Amino acid sequence: MDHSAYDAYAFLVEAKGKKVFYSGDFRSHGRKGKLFEKLLQNPPKDVDVLLMEGTTLSRSGLENKYPSEDEIETLFVNHFKEARGLTLIWTAGQNIDRLVSIYKACRKAGKKFIADLYTASILMAIKNHKLPQPGFKDFHVFVPKFQRILVKAMNGKVKYTSGFANARVLPDNSWVLFQGNYLDSLSRNDYMAKMPPLPPADSVARGTLEAVTVAMKPPTGLGVNNAIIQFGYQEYTRAGVPYCTTRLDGCFANAATIPTAAAPFLFGSESPAGLACASGCTIAIPAVSQRALYYQVLYRNAANAVLASTTWQIITP
Repeated sequence: MDHSAYDAYAFLVEAKGKKVFYSGDFRSHGRKGKLFEKLLQNPPKDVDVLLMEGTTLSRSGLENKYPSEDEIETLFVNHFKEARGLTLIWTAGQNIDRLVSIYKACRKAGKKFIADLYTASILMAIKNHKLPQPGFKDFHVFVPKFQRILVKAMNGKVKYTSGFANARVLPDNSWVLFQGNYLDSLSRNDYMAKMPPLPPADSVARGTLEAVTVAMKPPTGLGVNNAIIQFGYQEYTRAGVPYCTTRLDGCFANAATIPTAAAPFLFGSESPAGLACASGCTIAIPAVSQRALYYQVLYRNAANAVLASTTWQIITP
């Protein structure tokens, strides 16, 4: 069928004495418009079911007639001849008919056709030697500096895979599946990587907060009344202060065990009380398992003013 998408097809399915004809998406103003005309002149006979689709089923008025690719090519030629210097064109890299129109217009106007790396890769991947592509006269490819580094070092490193394609691990952790974009400079592909065996099972319940207990002995001679622990994680650190959520409000633990009937920790804006710690105490930090936890002990007086503090410590529960 004639369409901006390359290799658009219609299908006639025959089974058990019935015929289903699927037209696919089509048009008649492209470079393969004759295919649509042939279909109109010789349509399938005795079709039982007709399936059709289209982005635009009709246009009102002759003034809204969509120009053919030949007409668009002529418009490009005129524009290229009138324009001074570089002419920029924004079009889909997979609209092959439009790329052919632009290339032919460049040749007729005495201009050079310059494509980006993606468009050139698409034209090469189609493997149709009749289509304009690198190697054709006046066909050039623009490769900016950052892409030159990638295409010269296409060795499959993780940093060259898509940042939007999340890896998926099989249930038994035997293989990981991920997408790699243009590792061969031409196409996107799915890959599998062998994973190391899972570590032996243990009794730690990693689906819940894990208690990291910190035993404290306050400094003498300061009149320490209570203690509290501020904690957080590296990914939420701002201005050197680790937070435990994107709320960026200090997170504090103030109990010997993780509370079950209340919130497991308090935010600084909630003015959390401290745990009595005049001679010593132990506080349990509600930590996320297997994440680097940063914490700092704050020793306070009866008015909850900080008298002393430790440096930030790090532990991975």
